[in-house]
Amino acid sequence: MNTIPLGLCSSLSAPPHPTVLFVDDDPVLLEIVPPILKHTLPHVSVETCPSSRLAAQKGAEGHYDAAVIDLTMPDLDGLEVLAHIRERRPCTSIVLITGRKEDDLAEQALKEGTFDFIGKPFNTQELTSSVDRAVRIHRFRRRLDERKVYLSQLRETLERRWTNAPSITTTAIDESRSLVRASFTGIEATVKRTEAVIQRAERLLRRREEQVHRMARQRLQAI
Repeated sequence: MNTIPLGLCSSLSAPPHPTVLFVDDDPVLLEIVPPILKHTLPHVSVETCPSSRLAAQKGAEGHYDAAVIDLTMPDLDGLEVLAHIRERRPCTSIVLITGRKEDDLAEQALKEGTFDFIGKPFNTQELTSSVDRAVRIHRFRRRLDERKVYLSQLRETLERRWTNAPSITTTAIDESRSLVRASFTGIEATVKRTEAVIQRAERLLRRREEQVHRMARQRLQAI
């Protein structure tokens, strides 16, 4: 799983409802795919883009839970669009559509951050299932990032206990220290609980992404 700077996912603004960018230079697919996705995933908004270069700009500047990108397009190919988007929006789940059966290409794309592959001509059920997984993983990653930021803030609070501790020893200060110690004991317990939650969530995320990648490799073998 690619490393993403702490707080980046949760700091980027996101619309309340999932949004997907569908990129293809085939006008027929741009016409028929969005209604298919909307029928199966009515909670998802679908935006289309016929240009790879425009898609790279939109994906980098706007917010999309997922982007479905044709691998072979004029100007920029799907991997180049992927690179542009992930440079600014590394949390966006990228699904590549391809009719090319190339194992080396698949492995390169997975290493560069592709979430899933769909072969052409694609099965509509496979496509909608992949987009649904991509959106769910993106939202899950944002929630996990929020927990990591929260944990970081708790740790900073614990560190300040030592750097900002009062040096005078009056009765009032001693009583205050007792209250502070009790507060920090509670914070330490929260840190441990939060760490455990994050560790479980990260394991779940890794397993889910590995499962998706295995499925993608199997589909590419069948092209």
